[in-house]
Amino acid sequence: MLSHEPSARDRSKIYISITPDEVVDLFRDRTTMEGRRLFAPYKDKWYRCTGQIENVKDEVVTLADSPNNIGTAFMFSDAHEISKLETLRKGETVTIDGQLNHGESMRIVFYTNSIIVDR
Repeated sequence: MLSHEPSARDRSKIYISITPDEVVDLFRDRTTMEGRRLFAPYKDKWYRCTGQIENVKDEVVTLADSPNNIGTAFMFSDAHEISKLETLRKGETVTIDGQLNHGESMRIVFYTNSIIVDR
């Protein structure tokens, strides 16, 4: 996953540069409670990334971005952005702004309302 610098309008958001692999490492070989404690400083922070589409199902986009097969899912709530998802194809490159919501040993979930298709 490639992190991008936020635009001027996004500077009020707190962006992190931790990678999905690093988030999952917070949970690896630890109890769930220990992982959640280590994850807490990153929760609700923003991340901008570019990756290839693995799957699109309903309002969720999953990127094929990790050499360790970590599932990185972006959940959309804005109807206009959800309508864009219907045109996405597997392997297509997209840039997504996401707010980190949930992490565990094999997946990361972001909530978002912004997708840019690199066509």
